[in-house]
Amino acid sequence: STHTYREKIATINNCRDGGLDVCSGGIVGLGESGGDFIDMMMALRELPVKSVPINILTPVAGTPFENNDLLDSEYVERVFHLARIILFDREIKFAAGRARYKELESVLLGECLNGAITGDMLTTTGKTIKEDINFIKCL
Repeated sequence: STHTYREKIATINNCRDGGLDVCSGGIVGLGESGGDFIDMMMALRELPVKSVPINILTPVAGTPFENNDLLDSEYVERVFHLARIILFDREIKFAAGRARYKELESVLLGECLNGAITGDMLTTTGKTIKEDINFIKCL
């Protein structure tokens, strides 16, 4: 709410014009519809972003979304596959929510993801780098 959508787009373009590789994504599970998610992916397709991290909301007590339902694994899997189809030429990364959807990680990395964000997120604990290195070795 501190910046308008237009200001955010201008920042992305300014960063790209300044020679930076831009990373921009979003959070799924805030109460949006499937159409809203597709609209977000289509907007990102029009932007000069190289990497798209997708966060899956983990409801946290004391936040405005603490009572949101957890997304089921099948829906999360569809989210990432749709992102891959729409953003076929971008890096798609699993960000927040990885710890909750562990069973999907190896499947998604094999099918549609380029990578994952490691470490803690803004309001949740993520996987440590050591855990991720062990996970990758197991793959």
